[in-house]
Amino acid sequence: MKSRVLIFVLVTLSGSLEAKPKLYSQLKTDTPYPDAKVVMDEKSCTTVDLALESGPVRTQVGGSCYAYTAIELLNFGQEKKYSAVHLASLNPRKRKPGTGLSEINGFAGGNVTPAVNKGYEVGLCPEDVIPSIDKDNNNTAIYEKIMEAFKDSKEVNLAEECIQDVFVRSNVFEMVEQIRKNFSIGRAQAKKRRVLKLVREYFPSFPIVEFEKIYHSSKYPSDFFYSLISKSCENKLVFLEKKKARTLNIFDYSKTHDTYYFFNDEKRTKMFGELNQALGQKKPVSISFYPYGLILPFSQKQHGTHASTVMGRVWKDNTCQYLVKNSYGEDWRVSWGVKGRSSEEHPGYFVISEQQLKEHVNAITYLE
Repeated sequence: MKSRVLIFVLVTLSGSLEAKPKLYSQLKTDTPYPDAKVVMDEKSCTTVDLALESGPVRTQVGGSCYAYTAIELLNFGQEKKYSAVHLASLNPRKRKPGTGLSEINGFAGGNVTPAVNKGYEVGLCPEDVIPSIDKDNNNTAIYEKIMEAFKDSKEVNLAEECIQDVFVRSNVFEMVEQIRKNFSIGRAQAKKRRVLKLVREYFPSFPIVEFEKIYHSSKYPSDFFYSLISKSCENKLVFLEKKKARTLNIFDYSKTHDTYYFFNDEKRTKMFGELNQALGQKKPVSISFYPYGLILPFSQKQHGTHASTVMGRVWKDNTCQYLVKNSYGEDWRVSWGVKGRSSEEHPGYFVISEQQLKEHVNAITYLE
């Protein structure tokens, strides 16, 4: 009897040790899920290609890949396309300085499903009002230029300061100091005029009568930029018929927001079963995945996840391969020495096998 109890305890302990989650920051290889198993055969891997229906490849701003992926789900099947930049601006963490690509752009990371639901709730802004399709990287460069110009112009609080007469000062030292202040104020005013010029040129839908108000009330460049987007889209929002966003994942979060990974074959099998089912129904599928070693060189200093959209599937070279739309622009190419490869037919896309997909993907989202 004692031996049976001992065996039970040992089996239970070993099972709990195997199931213990692993900290994302503790990954030592470029394959987070090494126990992934291939199950698709040539018969079940029917050809799907949704690329032509999805529209052009976009160039994401900052860490907003989740919004660019969410807009792919929302836009699919729509005759009119809507802006990923606008959807990213709805992220409630957007105003926190120092997040995203830099302190300037303010675009923080996020999750696909909340972004989809926010788009349904707030409405979507047309692509031609706030462009995010940008194969030449012009729009992102312009947006950065506007935010940089705003930051540069705010060296003086123009709402409180104005140029004053030098000759009313009581002594030469005060005169010199006022000349210095007048110079700074004049320079800031000129920079502010440059910001206004950029806004007129690149935000034609923005109501210029609102410029002074948002210029002086915005503390950070991201505040100003999001106000430009909001005001430009205010009377142009489109509300789509709502669909439920279905999300499955094989991870959970700790209280400190470190990502824990669960090596769970049952959950992975269910997740990829639904991914393939959705593709079979001609629905694009968002994937959250660990990009290092898959489409970017592996580095222990990099542990962020990335989001892209599966737009196709085909049987090739004796394996089921997936066509994935990225948000790095059309001229982006998969890095040398990694598992993925660029798609020659679809610039800006990459192709990965079922095995590679399962080794790196931790969550999927699609519209039911």
